Parts: sequence; C-alpha cells; structure tokens
Amino acid sequence: MSQISLIHDDIYSELSTLFPSKKILTNNLVIEANNNELLEDGYAVYLGTALNTRRLASCQLSVNREVTITLTRQIRGSHNSLPKIKEYEKLLLEDQFTLIKRFSKLDELATASLNAVNFTNDNGIQRVFSDKRLSIMLESNFEIDYFESLT
Repeated sequence: MSQISLIHDDIYSELSTLFPSKKILTNNLVIEANNNELLEDGYAVYLGTALNTRRLASCQLSVNREVTITLTRQIRGSHNSLPKIKEYEKLLLEDQFTLIKRFSKLDELATASLNAVNFTNDNGIQRVFSDKRLSIMLESNFEIDYFESLT
C-alpha cells in the first residue's frame, strides 16, 4: 500500500478521535451540497494538488501535497442574531485551533512516512446556505511532505 493511502487513513482516524461528535461530510468539494444533519457539526477532507519536490533518494519519491480540512457548524436559533453568530464563529475557531494543534504533531504517526505537516492558511469563516438553514464553515489548509517508495 502506498504512503498516501496510509496518510489518508491516518487523517480520518485522527479527525474521528479529535471530533467524535462531528459527522463526515459526504461531499468534500461542494460543502453546501451536504444535508443539514451533516452540516450541523461536520468535517471534510480534501487531498489536493501534489508537487514532486525532486528529492529522489534510494528509489523514493518526495512529495509535497496540499490537504484541506473543512469544519462546519450550523447556527441554531435565529441566524440574524449577531450574538448567536459570534458564538458559533468562536466554536468553529476553537475547533480549528484543536485541529492545528493536533495536526502539527501528525508527522509523529508511525504508520506513515510523513516528514512534515504545516498549517499554511485558511479561507476565513464562510456562510453555507442549505434548505433555509445557515451553517458556517472554515477551510484549513495544510501542506504535508512524505516519501513514496518506487521499488
């Protein structure tokens, strides 16, 4: 099995441990296409573009890959209430901080050949409208470096 498959499994395993009450969003590319139950408190993983970093050594390919983890929260009550919106924005930001803290140590996992995991940026808190309910999301972007064996 390739390292990216192991890394993929490790990411989902870590997220289910970090956020046991969150649900996995079934559509990781079009977040608003998920149903309200999933958007209420969910997450999605998107393994993005990869770059060959050309550090070929001992028949190993060095890869840098973008990973986006989207966290969602549904605003309960009136979504026109500024105090409610602020409350849920803070919950989402705390979720992100928990994610960043844990993922900064993800390269310690023994099952994958990760060299580095770095939080790079986020896209800011965004609104997601679905069936007249308001949810918010925060996409956190990471870069991961790993080696794949070519033998």
